[in-house]
Amino acid sequence: MADPSGFPVCASSLDDLLADPSASFAVKTVARTWSARDRVDAAHDAGIPCARFENEVLAQRAERPPPFPEHDEPSPAKPPRKRSTRAAKADQIDFGF
Repeated sequence: MADPSGFPVCASSLDDLLADPSASFAVKTVARTWSARDRVDAAHDAGIPCARFENEVLAQRAERPPPFPEHDEPSPAKPPRKRSTRAAKADQIDFGF
């Protein structure tokens, strides 16, 4: 989820991140280590592996078919059904509209 600025929604402070039970050990370690760094440098450096991992995930998704192709792709066109004689005659009636 992202806020209007495009940045991911995250913990409001380092303490909140470190207290968050859903945050991984690796994320907490990086947050502790980088908390003393310049924020701009840390944000830039964090984006490099993030972009790399995102590209790898996108490449993996492209290599394998989607899990439910019937939901992701339109179904192949079916041959038109034969129309009944009654339906064909109804098309020929001029209702005067």
